[in-house]
Amino acid sequence: MEQQYRHSLLVRENHDEEAREVFAMDLAGHLAKDVFPGTRTLYKARIEPAFTRQRDRAPTRTEARHALLRQPYYQMWSSLKRTDQEILFDAVGEVVEHQLADITTRSKKPKGRAGGSLTLDPKIKPPRYLTAVDIHCMPGNYTADLGKDDVSAGAIFDRGLFLYGRGGLGPLSDDMGASVCVWLRKAHHKFNPSVILDMGCSIGGNTLPFARTFSKATVHAIDVGAGVLRYGHARSEELGVPIHFSQQDAEHTSFADGSVDLIVSHLLGHETSLSGYRNIMRECHRLLRPGGMMLHTETEWSTETDPFNQSVLDWETHYNAEPFKTKLDTLDSAEVAREAGFSAEKAFVERAPSLRAGTKYYQGRWVIFGAIK
Repeated sequence: MEQQYRHSLLVRENHDEEAREVFAMDLAGHLAKDVFPGTRTLYKARIEPAFTRQRDRAPTRTEARHALLRQPYYQMWSSLKRTDQEILFDAVGEVVEHQLADITTRSKKPKGRAGGSLTLDPKIKPPRYLTAVDIHCMPGNYTADLGKDDVSAGAIFDRGLFLYGRGGLGPLSDDMGASVCVWLRKAHHKFNPSVILDMGCSIGGNTLPFARTFSKATVHAIDVGAGVLRYGHARSEELGVPIHFSQQDAEHTSFADGSVDLIVSHLLGHETSLSGYRNIMRECHRLLRPGGMMLHTETEWSTETDPFNQSVLDWETHYNAEPFKTKLDTLDSAEVAREAGFSAEKAFVERAPSLRAGTKYYQGRWVIFGAIK
């Protein structure tokens, strides 16, 4: 597995700490490769045939999930998968806790000065869909803020995301942004935005490729979490990429009407809510200039029709603290965009092939929901 890029803010594990992280990562791989296939065999050999005999039809996604939940083998896999997720973030969290003072000191004096900025607003309150659960079992979620200068949420997210993806997102965990940039250059080669906004940027990992690809553009990155923004700003300065980070809610930003050429997000939608998602679409329409574009990147599950595969998606919704994921993947986003003011003819769904050959994500590609104003 490719190693994570070791910038100065990244945690530094000792032997035992790294071994614990590797154990959690390897257990996730074992569960995915060696244990999980047995749940599919169980479904195809027992559950689906029995259900079809009784009802004279195949089960729905919900019926498939409920039937699987009654099977001891599935219960074992599900319990281990959830426990492993908790072990992973516990391991990373403990390392960060021990080094937090040093990481905080380094974040105040990043090794580079790229020309970006950081603007925090203590009046910003995270929406309930980000405070009601710890998404992905990350303690404190992305919004945790332990006080002045705290960067713990960013430090946990940076290392935790790399391990969670088993390195499949690349050394800088930027595969989504990088892949979409390549797609955008090919599909819309004349499009050259001068102002770019990344909504729900966390530490700005996927903002970096846009700032590098469109080096003359002014790039803004917003999030409601102060901790991830402090960390992301210091990280991008060290990496030599000027990004203007600000603490804002994507549902209601402070940017002027028609002031942005390109709006992007990466896995933002499925961590919101129906009302939040609608508000974000309306905000995108307000912010974009005529001819401007929005590109919202997610993993692709909406094309799934197999009830078993759909039930796997629902596992994330019910047991990995992502309560809006199933709803988003069954939602008509084009209709939501139309209600927000976008023309139905200007909305689209595209796929961006992952630049990482070993990516673990669905079919090695990212799905983009976009629209042009």
